[in-house]
Amino acid sequence: MARSRYLQYKPTRKWTENQSKRSEVLFEKCPDLKKAYKLCQNLSWIFNHTKDKTSALARLAKWDEKVRKA
Repeated sequence: MARSRYLQYKPTRKWTENQSKRSEVLFEKCPDLKKAYKLCQNLSWIFNHTKDKTSALARLAKWDEKVRKA
């Protein structure tokens, strides 16, 4: 688990082959971590790709609802 901590901060497209293998094992054993990773990446996407304040607030509200359900 200690060697997998850095992959949790990166988007999947930037993972090395080793990190991909580790993520499979980690997420298989800890499905809650997989949910948390996806939620974190969704939030990052909102901040990196939303330019309009109104749509950002709407997306954040939807993201917040997903977090509450998780």
